[in-house]
Amino acid sequence: MEKLLLMLAAVIMYTLGENKKQIFKQLMGIPLALIAFLFTHNLWALLAIPSYYIASIAFGYGDKNIWTKWIGKEWAVILTGFMLGLASFPIVGIWAILQATISSWAWYGVYVFDEAGKIKEPWVAILRSLGASVCL
Repeated sequence: MEKLLLMLAAVIMYTLGENKKQIFKQLMGIPLALIAFLFTHNLWALLAIPSYYIASIAFGYGDKNIWTKWIGKEWAVILTGFMLGLASFPIVGIWAILQATISSWAWYGVYVFDEAGKIKEPWVAILRSLGASVCL
């Protein structure tokens, strides 16, 4: 039950963050940390709140984002996915490395970019969240 709630919270918050207001993505760690804490009673899980906030603020892949300018849109998408996956370390521990890898490369290519090279939203958000949440 806990894992399903975590996956749903991740998918909903990330998708809302990509398609409605970015604040949802920035606050994604709150429901994840609270759900993990309620089921595990581990205070370390609450560190997911600042880790997701920092990862969502510091990394991105928009056209005006510094990472896109430095390393290109494709690599910025990969980097952002990796850092958001790694932000789950307080909840899943060392498995966050696997989650970050899945999040960064999952659904990359034809699933993420359309013919014009634009990022397909909301599919990138939904598929990235589902792919990375498998570790939860």
